Amino acid sequence: MARGYESMRMKLLLLLLGSLAPASSAGAVAIITMDFDNTPGGGLTPPFVGTGVFTVATDPGDGTFTLDSIGPFTMLFSFPGLGVSFTESDIVTPFPEVEVILSHNGATRAVQFSNNNPSGFGSGPFSGSLDLDNGVSALSFEPPGFGGSLDLYIVRDSQTQNFGNYVNSVAEPAVVLLLGTGLAGILAVARRRLAA
Repeated sequence: MARGYESMRMKLLLLLLGSLAPASSAGAVAIITMDFDNTPGGGLTPPFVGTGVFTVATDPGDGTFTLDSIGPFTMLFSFPGLGVSFTESDIVTPFPEVEVILSHNGATRAVQFSNNNPSGFGSGPFSGSLDLDNGVSALSFEPPGFGGSLDLYIVRDSQTQNFGNYVNSVAEPAVVLLLGTGLAGILAVARRRLAA
């Protein structure tokens, strides 16, 4: 019984460590989160008006990849104040011209969107690096022809618009501590159940 407990304890510990490790090595799943503000220029400024998640099934490592060559991916961009969200099914820019720039900012995985269209602007309906249209609202990421640092976005519909910066999120130490405390509690409960 003690040997089985130790084996289970080791498996849980490895699962815990695996879930806390950043998805930063080539070949692993890359889950990249980002925040959106409503203040263009000068970096990300609270309050945040949106969040996003870009996931690549097999992380190709750092570099620039076209959307059609990066492999299976998902994306979700949500703007609760506007009541809109966008997914990969809303993309209206041709995949071969959308460039996904993957890099590291310290231990954090980062993504930016660019475009390889010779004009410097995407051939989607809004001329962004990456344009998405959910039928109600549109989201467009800054194209290289705009001359900036590829960190701006705009969300618009017939009534409102948000315009600002997007930057990759970094998990705060308190969040990591809370996750670790919760997992330690799960381990303690599992240990008690095995002892009984």
